[in-house]
Amino acid sequence: MPSEKQKIKPFDSIIGIVIYSVILMIPVFSKEYFGVWLFDEDKFVGIVPFLTGNMDQLTYVLLLFILGLWILKDGIKLFYERMTNFLASSITVMNSFSLVIILYLFLKGKIWNENLMKDAVNSGTVTIGSDAYTVLQKAWEQSTFWFPILLVIGLVAEILWSFLKANKTEE
Repeated sequence: MPSEKQKIKPFDSIIGIVIYSVILMIPVFSKEYFGVWLFDEDKFVGIVPFLTGNMDQLTYVLLLFILGLWILKDGIKLFYERMTNFLASSITVMNSFSLVIILYLFLKGKIWNENLMKDAVNSGTVTIGSDAYTVLQKAWEQSTFWFPILLVIGLVAEILWSFLKANKTEE
């Protein structure tokens, strides 16, 4: 009989599904609003998107596939209600597919807007060499470096957590 410590809270899975849906739907439906909002003298002048404007069909399909995997993963958690080794193994398989796809998308440059800094300068609100340019460039470099790393860490941590939880017993 599984222990109480192996129980999965339904709320966590439902919140996971909502968060995954919102986060992964940004590149599909509203990527033009997800970026650096530009203002000139307190007047909104435009947005330079973080995400590439010319995502190919394969990128969209892979992003939707990841979304489907993550929703399926939380749906299975809702169904099982308790973490088991089988469920932990299923999470491992789904997260492994996600890791491969994420690494492919980020390493091939299929996600980020490679022209962000140039677009910001072309907008006329940021000048090369200015403090604003330096801050934006540093933030952009750090974001594009750490975001995929944090995604990978999160997916690996979920795999480890699921096996730890599956093997917990009442003490």
